[in-house]
Amino acid sequence: MAVEYNHEPITVEKFDQMVAEGAFGPQERVELIDGAIVPLPPITFIENTCVNNLSELFNEHFLRRATVQIRGCIVLSEFSKVQPDLALLRGPARGYIGRAPNPADVILIIEAGDTTTERDRQKLSLYARSGISEFWQVDVNDGTISVYRDSKFEKTYTSPVPGAVITCAEYPSDSFSVDDIVLADTRKPDDSRSESKISRDAPNRRTAM
Repeated sequence: MAVEYNHEPITVEKFDQMVAEGAFGPQERVELIDGAIVPLPPITFIENTCVNNLSELFNEHFLRRATVQIRGCIVLSEFSKVQPDLALLRGPARGYIGRAPNPADVILIIEAGDTTTERDRQKLSLYARSGISEFWQVDVNDGTISVYRDSKFEKTYTSPVPGAVITCAEYPSDSFSVDDIVLADTRKPDDSRSESKISRDAPNRRTAM
């Protein structure tokens, strides 16, 4: 069921009430963005594999230091409640009993996909306005990770790049293999990009929603 937004903006409180009252089907995934209820697209097999892989990598690196939340809710404002593919949160999981995380809790948000890349990029403006300091967009089609910090495009990491690693700004000593994140070993040979460098162009590119 697609919910149209053509009245006054819906608050998170109202949205939660609608969920509790069964306004959406059991398999229906929706987000609240700027007061509008927006359906989430179906999850593809490769997207699901990529997110599960990210979960394994991040849980291994951040055990007992941070919480790795997979497709859970984050309240960004009075009118926005989203479900990013992965959120790295401050503190232990038990600290979120009885409440949803908010921007002050978020270290990093990652969106990964092969069919939702443009939609995820459009959410950058929402994350930036909400005070999310770091956002990674993983495109499993072309094997890239685009990094945004403080709403500014910083760089794109491209696979295959021998030995290329990526780090989170708040945990610079924890590095991740770019190939591991984009599942380089599962992609077809003709899908591999010929580039063997990290792109550093357009350092101040901004993406508006």
